Amino acid sequence: MPEEVFICSPFFGRYADQDGISDFRPTHFKGESEEERSKQFVVAIEKLLIKCSRKPPLERAYLPRCNFTTEVGESESNCEALSQILFRSRTFTDGWIVDKTQEAVIMLSADCPIVAIHDTAKNRLAVLHASYKTVVRDQSILMVPFRFHGFSPDHVTVRVSPGIGPCCYGVEHYPVMKDISYVCAVRGPREGQRSVDLQAIIKQQLEKQGVPCERITTDALCTACYEADGKYRYHSHCRDGESAGRNAVIFWLQ
Repeated sequence: MPEEVFICSPFFGRYADQDGISDFRPTHFKGESEEERSKQFVVAIEKLLIKCSRKPPLERAYLPRCNFTTEVGESESNCEALSQILFRSRTFTDGWIVDKTQEAVIMLSADCPIVAIHDTAKNRLAVLHASYKTVVRDQSILMVPFRFHGFSPDHVTVRVSPGIGPCCYGVEHYPVMKDISYVCAVRGPREGQRSVDLQAIIKQQLEKQGVPCERITTDALCTACYEADGKYRYHSHCRDGESAGRNAVIFWLQ
């Protein structure tokens, strides 16, 4: 099972606690300059890594600079060092691949599911930002590890993180795509709009690549409306707009 291969951070999407570890709202970082706020951001990420500490400790953590592309990186030469262990891609890339147990991938998302694909034969891990824009196109980002990075559908297990559900995800402003089953959002700011089930689309595309359905684990929790203890469990761009925070998730090989 995927849980035996990579671990989802227990702080994924949690509202800020006393030290604000998982709160990535712009207003959280109070520095007077962009440089000061950037340093605070790095400290927050490193605290998150410490909270998820493991033995042996992580030596590298990669933070892709997502921008709804289908680019997937794996070369440290395309990264800038934010600290001794934290590296961020220099160019826009919505996925990253690691093949060492001391390396992790960190993704920040405000509603989009994050997909982790583990090739058990080669012990390589691809972590992808599976937004509507990166999945519903001629070449989905989900195809990239298989077509260009040597991942074998016969030897992978897949874990899909929580993302916005069809209950809340209106996509009225996007063109209608063929072979996509549209429903209707029933709650939230986009109630009544044309909507899609991203988890179902992700699973369908992976199966078309040859991945057996029993090796794909999805999560039906909706980042826009799921509540725990009377509070929203996740940050959501659909629900909160431009002021939304980001959910942080970490995957690594073990």
